[in-house]
Amino acid sequence: MLVTAGEYNKGVNEYISNENQKVFSNAITIDMFCNSFVHIDEFCCDDNVLVLSSNSPISKEAMIFISAVINQDKEKWGYEKQYRQNSLEKHKILLPVDKFGNPNFEIMENFIKEIEKNHTAKLLAYYRHITAMGGE
Repeated sequence: MLVTAGEYNKGVNEYISNENQKVFSNAITIDMFCNSFVHIDEFCCDDNVLVLSSNSPISKEAMIFISAVINQDKEKWGYEKQYRQNSLEKHKILLPVDKFGNPNFEIMENFIKEIEKNHTAKLLAYYRHITAMGGE
């Protein structure tokens, strides 16, 4: 799949053959408008997208947390002031840290898991309600 600048569909523009492109997976993307998304499956991207990946495995939940923090600063960038490599280098992405000052991935994971658990419970309750009403 080809990831490019865009708010919708996680920045996925189209599905293409990746034969002549650098292929990524398990990464966070940030486009020129500071739209950030997590991509687990293989993808390639154009030059309007930065790819954040790690040499160490990071859970999907931790990447979702980091991407959400990045998206909080979206209003600072636009067509006139595009998010590029130098923007990333200056961008302070505030994450929870452990007692040694390292990113605390466990807190990030647990936070996202709790949100997903609560959201799933609400969806199930809504589904049960609709089903009890006869599908209306």
